[in-house]
Amino acid sequence: MPRSTAKSAGKGGSLRQRKAASAGIKEREEPTHVKAAQQGVDIVGGDHTTESKKKWETVRNRTWFTFLMIGGFLMVLATGPTAIILMVFSLQMAIYKELIGLASVSSKERDLPWQRALNWHFLLTTEFYLYGHIFNRYLARVPLIGRYAPLMTSRHNIISFTLYLIGFVWFVATLRKGFYRFQLGLFAWTHMALVMVIFQTHFMVENIFAGIFWFFIPIMLVIVNDIFAYVFGFFFGRHSLISLSPKKTWEGYIGGGLATILFGFMFTSLLSRWDYVICPVERLSTNILSGYTCNHNPIFDRTQYVIPHWMSLILSVI
Repeated sequence: MPRSTAKSAGKGGSLRQRKAASAGIKEREEPTHVKAAQQGVDIVGGDHTTESKKKWETVRNRTWFTFLMIGGFLMVLATGPTAIILMVFSLQMAIYKELIGLASVSSKERDLPWQRALNWHFLLTTEFYLYGHIFNRYLARVPLIGRYAPLMTSRHNIISFTLYLIGFVWFVATLRKGFYRFQLGLFAWTHMALVMVIFQTHFMVENIFAGIFWFFIPIMLVIVNDIFAYVFGFFFGRHSLISLSPKKTWEGYIGGGLATILFGFMFTSLLSRWDYVICPVERLSTNILSGYTCNHNPIFDRTQYVIPHWMSLILSVI
């Protein structure tokens, strides 16, 4: 065989060997791709594991935060009615500021600098009108303020009306041509915020003076409902409750409702025996260590009721 032919054959052989070698590499690489695919499945499973860990971490953080908030709330209750009222005032101020802030951005864009001052003037006027009689009764015992309390009490309505008229005249004086509709809308928005926030929290303060019981029970039932709706939804939630909030489930809704009813009976039975909770507030300096007692409202006395015969048959079946 000539050398050239042998060389070409050698080259051809080497080419075939290279192709075979590359084919062998590919054959060896295929299991690697399969392994990679399998690793991809494992990665997906790892994602599920990571998601589960994040979910439980969220539950853990919420649990600690819940106990922290409940502990702080109970400390405020133990401090006395003054701390509770200040807490309510702080919350109402924060909510009112948030609502008014939604409209204040547009006021700045239209160069209406007095709008925020007007909002706070109407807030203070409303606060004075709602709480003037209440605080005059308690502040009358303070030496420096007591001498002016009767004057404020006897002139409370006319002072409130005058303050509102000042705010209304102030609003009319700040009207600018071309912005009438916008400013009237802000005026209506301010009054809506006053009605929805300040007047609502006023009833809460009235409940506090009637007895901390009437403030504590509604708040705790809301907290219990929120906690157990989340717990039942987390462990048993399968059916979505409403499309606006996909994480809300029927299981959480029903479980939270049943837990609220159960805890309502428990809280009522326990707290109705505690004078500090059920007695009306006579002094703002009262706290959990004051040992304050009072004549109980008959609604807290244990009473036996005779159940009609037809109802007893139904209850016996249940």
